[in-house]
Amino acid sequence: MIKLLIVDDHPALRWGLVGLFTHESDFEVVGEASDGIEAIEKSISLKPNIILMDLALPKKSGLEAIKEIILIQPEMKILIFSAFSDGEKIFSAIEAGAIGYLVKDSSPNELVLAVRNAYSGIPVMTQKTELSLIHQIQRKPVLDFSEESITERELGILRWLALGLTNAQIAEKGCISEGTVRSHVSNLLGKLCLENRAQAVIYALNRGLIEIGSK
Repeated sequence: MIKLLIVDDHPALRWGLVGLFTHESDFEVVGEASDGIEAIEKSISLKPNIILMDLALPKKSGLEAIKEIILIQPEMKILIFSAFSDGEKIFSAIEAGAIGYLVKDSSPNELVLAVRNAYSGIPVMTQKTELSLIHQIQRKPVLDFSEESITERELGILRWLALGLTNAQIAEKGCISEGTVRSHVSNLLGKLCLENRAQAVIYALNRGLIEIGSK
């Protein structure tokens, strides 16, 4: 069961989202929050598996809330669901620790699938948000770390990570065990000072390791 916390300051939207996920057999909506401070408090008290959060929140912004939640609970998965689609906001959210970013014109089916993928640790972005992110990266190069210590195996795993493959899928492609994949991923993220797989997407796009639509 996927325990979901929904964070948005619009009651009608929260009501609609609760209804959407309540009808899915693998979800349990454990709570709602209407501002950034409440989001932080309920992320601690309700212990959700994943948080679906807007960026434009009162009292404390979504971006501030992401940073504080990740600081307290580094493994928490936060998926942004926002009306904003500009690259700067997308980049800031991913850099802060969000695992993905969807805009509010996404269909209900897209949203449900996105939350499932994010729960599984797969970075989530639509083509629209990927393009916005790329444009932001092109204007402002990011994550400029040395790659001298990265092995060819780790480079391949980075590319698969950025494409959203799970550990099991990477293990199958690389003909290695899932335990070995986890070790490589941990070493790779540590070498590049990255926090999560979503940041690996930014890095791989910035380095030209993947392209939009590549699989």
